[in-house]
Amino acid sequence: MKSLTKTRSKHRLRVCVAFSSGGHYMETMQLMDTLKEFDTFYVTVFAPTTRDLPKTYYLKDSAIGVLRSMILNSFISLKVILKEKPHVVLTTGAEIVIPLCYLCKILFRTKIIFLETFARITSPSFTGKMVYPIADLFIVQWPSLLKFYGAKAKYIGRVF
Repeated sequence: MKSLTKTRSKHRLRVCVAFSSGGHYMETMQLMDTLKEFDTFYVTVFAPTTRDLPKTYYLKDSAIGVLRSMILNSFISLKVILKEKPHVVLTTGAEIVIPLCYLCKILFRTKIIFLETFARITSPSFTGKMVYPIADLFIVQWPSLLKFYGAKAKYIGRVF
């Protein structure tokens, strides 16, 4: 990842780390040591586990309904990405991150790295299926998932 420190600007690489609470949060936090040299910020939902994260923006949880949260999260995501202008989005899901990923890709051609959660062993996630078409790097942690995705899906073993 050191080669990624040179970006479109003279600033450090700006990485948006996007995830929902629960297992997605726990998996993402295990990756944070590898990202410490980058300028990172978080996009997640407000929860006891996420309330003390530095530089964090909060999306609406899908508990209000998936369609409703997607619409609201599109507006929130737009505001965040216009302010932060990330070079890379790293996400483990869940569905709350879909609008963020698409807006980043469309508006800024942001690189999207999707890491399918370790809990997905025999079937793909909804978020994985939605983000796959725009992902620049799509990682699965089980070889059984490769048959559900196309050629750009990469099995690299357990990440966490």
